Amino acid sequence: MNYAQQALEDRPTAAGPTGAARSAGIVLGAAVVAMGLLAGLYFFSAIAVMPALTAADDRTLVDAMQQMIDKIENPAFFLAFLGAPRSPRSPSIRRAAPARPSSRAGSSPPSPSTP
Repeated sequence: MNYAQQALEDRPTAAGPTGAARSAGIVLGAAVVAMGLLAGLYFFSAIAVMPALTAADDRTLVDAMQQMIDKIENPAFFLAFLGAPRSPRSPSIRRAAPARPSSRAGSSPPSPSTP
């Protein structure tokens, strides 16, 4: 074996992400997509729906809002609405994140009080 082959064998390899890091990336990606969908929903509501409803009479506005509320209350909306803010705090991300030093790590233990 020559020097070039030995150098290639001893060279460290770039390992891919571990399972925890890969699942953390998937969870974060899903959170970004869900937050983007919610932002789009709010943006569309602010620039298109509400200005159109303010031009209508009061009874039409109330009826349209009640129908929208009935249609938007579905499992897909609740999954995005409640799941997107919580997903970055999921346990898979905590396992993939490096440990942070405790703020009390350098502090001395409390001294015992004497009577």
